[in-house]
Amino acid sequence: MKLAVTLVSPKSGNYDLFLYDGDCNTAVKSSTAAAGSTDKLTYEWGEGLGYNPFSNNADDKKTLVIEVRHVSDTCDADHDWTLLVQGNAI
Repeated sequence: MKLAVTLVSPKSGNYDLFLYDGDCNTAVKSSTAAAGSTDKLTYEWGEGLGYNPFSNNADDKKTLVIEVRHVSDTCDADHDWTLLVQGNAI
């Protein structure tokens, strides 16, 4: 299983991207690019990873939480950010 997440911040603000696995309080991945930049992260789980290319017949479902966090500069409803979430893509 693969996930790619891309966050495009407005030029006038800085937002960062965090990915949580299930109910954990600690992000498993994060991207903290500078203001006006694009944050991107990828995440893989389940069988088929480089070290185990074979199916194990186990259930690979999981809950992931994506957080977009305002970091600095103007936080204004008129300054939109864009979030793209792609499954099975890295």
